[in-house]
Amino acid sequence: MKRLSIFLAVLLFCFAGTTVNAQGLIFKGGINYTNVDLKGKGFDFRDGTGWHFGAGFQTGSVMGFSLQPELLYSVQGVKLVDVAGTVEVTKKSSYLELPVNIQWGIDLIAAKPFVMLTPKVSYNLKNWANRQSNNSLWDQVIQEKTHLDFGIGVGAGLNIWKLQITAKYEWSFGHVSDLEEYLDQAKEARKTIGNLQVSVGFRF
Repeated sequence: MKRLSIFLAVLLFCFAGTTVNAQGLIFKGGINYTNVDLKGKGFDFRDGTGWHFGAGFQTGSVMGFSLQPELLYSVQGVKLVDVAGTVEVTKKSSYLELPVNIQWGIDLIAAKPFVMLTPKVSYNLKNWANRQSNNSLWDQVIQEKTHLDFGIGVGAGLNIWKLQITAKYEWSFGHVSDLEEYLDQAKEARKTIGNLQVSVGFRF
């Protein structure tokens, strides 16, 4: 019994030493899997892959809730394939994103699983769906509204030690994802794009 008590005390001490940090900076990166469900005249859109990286800050937890605003550079890709399937072209779009993860989870001392809801705003730095512009970046932000995008995501994650692992699916509702200026035929399609984002972060 004494040995068991000593073992449990040591085990509790080890868990206490690995308690999940309540707040701090986080640097993260991962992959994007872009999901499209579009068809046009003479071509199809197919799912593509990309990547992302950036930094954020996780606030302290209040009744299980915390905020984690981030600034990310994100590259998303889709494949454009002709009907015959003989020509396949991968197109990429680069975004500067500002997501705010609203998280709720249960602190299990050594780990904290959580779910999250994420509204976000993003700016398209290099969009294959829009025409090229000779305007300055500032003029594009102010005048060319199609470069602005917004959306929402839902997902889940796990904080363990100093690591954070998350998976989130996002829907975009802004003009950047409408593809209206890429091909005239695309105007007849339903214009929505989803993105699965899997990330691994290191918290300080």
